[in-house]
Amino acid sequence: MKVEPNILVGMLKSSILRKTTRNPTIDPVAINFDEDAVKIYQLDNTNVLLILHKYNPSLFKEYKAFGLRKVSNDALDYFLDSFKSDAEVSLDFTNDTLIVEGARERLKYKLSTADAKIYDKEVKETDVGLLPPKLADSITASYLIDINEIASPVLLNGDEIIFTYNEKELIASVSSSSGSTTYDKKVGFIKNKVKSSGKVSLTTDMARRLIDVLNGQVWITFTSEPMVFSQIDKQRNLTFIVATKAVV
Repeated sequence: MKVEPNILVGMLKSSILRKTTRNPTIDPVAINFDEDAVKIYQLDNTNVLLILHKYNPSLFKEYKAFGLRKVSNDALDYFLDSFKSDAEVSLDFTNDTLIVEGARERLKYKLSTADAKIYDKEVKETDVGLLPPKLADSITASYLIDINEIASPVLLNGDEIIFTYNEKELIASVSSSSGSTTYDKKVGFIKNKVKSSGKVSLTTDMARRLIDVLNGQVWITFTSEPMVFSQIDKQRNLTFIVATKAVV
């Protein structure tokens, strides 16, 4: 199996959750090299973020359906500064090892044996991302936006962003820690689908995480419980299901 290093790093960067002091243990990343797609799943142990990603095998110069493999959360660290001078690298698997080889570098990475949740039979492909059926049935509103619309440093300056949505507009708001200052931004959107209005909050830490790995046009979807951020094109379907708080 052969792929450009930047494509491999991009897959890992968008799919791997970093350990933090608030979340010191995280399940391994499950990567399923299936016949029709590369499917990547990860759930953080606090159940705040579920990652469901699907990549077209055409991203690889040579592709082989190796089946399910699991990597630990430090995998990205080994790839960020390696194979930079290579136009392509080869990937191969033994029973417990991933072998990545470039022109002058060779990496043998021990695969994880820990349990990891697989969602193959529990999600369906929708216009706004890869969603469990119950979640797809509970959608209240979806907006197609440019992710830069919510990348404003002012919006990311507080502890949380409050989204207020209805058929006519989507507003992102942030307040200072003292509550003395409030900033509201009417988020521009390309199109929307709205069944009902609502108001939820998202932590700015999570917003930064998503803004860092998403680019261009992104669906923001509100449901009866979590929010969904998804970037969809012919090559990839990147879906992030994020826990939020309802705001009265």
